[in-house]
Amino acid sequence: MHGELLRIGPISFFKYGTALAMAFLIGTGLSSAQARRRRMETELIVELAIRLMLLSLVTGRMGYILPDLGYYLRHPSEILRISAGGLSYVPAFVAGMLYTRSYAERRGIRFEALLDVLAPGLAVGLIIGSLGAAEWQPEHGAVRAGRLLWAPSVVLFFTIEYVGCWYLASSRRRLPEGRRFCQVVAVDALARMLSSLWAWILYGEFLPHALSTAVSGALFVGALGKGRALSFCQRPRLETDVETSYMSRSRRRRLPVRQRAILAAVWLVGYVLLVILLGRSVTA
Repeated sequence: MHGELLRIGPISFFKYGTALAMAFLIGTGLSSAQARRRRMETELIVELAIRLMLLSLVTGRMGYILPDLGYYLRHPSEILRISAGGLSYVPAFVAGMLYTRSYAERRGIRFEALLDVLAPGLAVGLIIGSLGAAEWQPEHGAVRAGRLLWAPSVVLFFTIEYVGCWYLASSRRRLPEGRRFCQVVAVDALARMLSSLWAWILYGEFLPHALSTAVSGALFVGALGKGRALSFCQRPRLETDVETSYMSRSRRRRLPVRQRAILAAVWLVGYVLLVILLGRSVTA
């Protein structure tokens, strides 16, 4: 995902930068829509999203550089070349959480409620991030069958991410504040943990695969524990349709079996197309 996507005169658009911009715009739009449903000020969400994006770029790049600091000190021009390496997720996530908590306290917003508003945007960012990983390592543990190139770790990673976002978009359960965000984090951490574990088994290298497995596992357990604690501390809030539902009142009834089967088939076809087209499953 680090190649040139489009050139208009002297201006070049690169895949990775375009993907980051798309993730930011779509995620901010979804979070703003969620804020309107909860009767929050959308301007605050946009302001927070811009600050989180800048903070994540800096801390994520620092997290990527520090393990190989000697190389980057010898080649300082590589530090700002995000497309040549990428960003580290965990440092950016931790920094974002700390800043979001501080922002919520300064603005007088409940922290858990703010997290649920940000959950759809986070899910979109994680999906695009997983696609970026698939582009950078298209043959990571790959199995070739004719013209098809299937990478088990990448497919497993993307499948869990995709199912997690489907759950986020279609869930109509009434949950305690903050638990929906914890579920998104847990789904992503599980995907990262299983993908890193597969790579560790495949290549036998302790670093970075075992370390990534351990960190992702800790994040998974922490997200589950926090979500469980929120369930005990709060009773599920009565969420009206205009606040949190992704479906109108007329569609809140359970869909017939046939319609659910058609909907599942559409999502499945979309998933297969995304894996093939964006995960480089079809080779030349």
